[in-house]
Amino acid sequence: MKTKSIYKFITVIITCCMTIIVCAQKKHVNNSFSLDVVKYSEKPNFKKEHIHIIELKNKSQVSSSYTISAKNYQCSKNDDNTPSKSSGKKYSELITEIYLNSLNNKKQIIEPISLGPNESAKIYLKTKQENNMELDSRHCTKLFASKLSPAKSINGKSSITKSVTIETFVRNPNNKGH
Repeated sequence: MKTKSIYKFITVIITCCMTIIVCAQKKHVNNSFSLDVVKYSEKPNFKKEHIHIIELKNKSQVSSSYTISAKNYQCSKNDDNTPSKSSGKKYSELITEIYLNSLNNKKQIIEPISLGPNESAKIYLKTKQENNMELDSRHCTKLFASKLSPAKSINGKSSITKSVTIETFVRNPNNKGH
């Protein structure tokens, strides 16, 4: 009788240990890369063009490929990625361009980026306001980095996606104090 209790106890302990190991491995996989804003544009809000620097870092011990994409939307008060209701004026999106490692090479990111173990890449996000944008409005650009799983990188399916959001305020130059 005592032996059965000991076996049950040992089984529970082993199950708990296995669960902890599996959860730790999942967490490690999810943290295998990072996407962080290194530097926001230092230009004042009334300037039409801004450049933000974002770093994509492969934190794993193997080479990996990533796709980069961006989505523009008019920020809502809660920033829940849904367009806010416009005040009836024509809504225009920001013009967004994404460059890898340098603005000087003028090559926008189209193909997946390959990074070796612990390697990083600088991504330059350039946003430009159109002249007919609604004044005193907030616009968001969400930059996505998706890690392609090795088996799926040929057909472009991603396994993990991370994002950063950059907010742009379209200031009305006619308002006092601006």
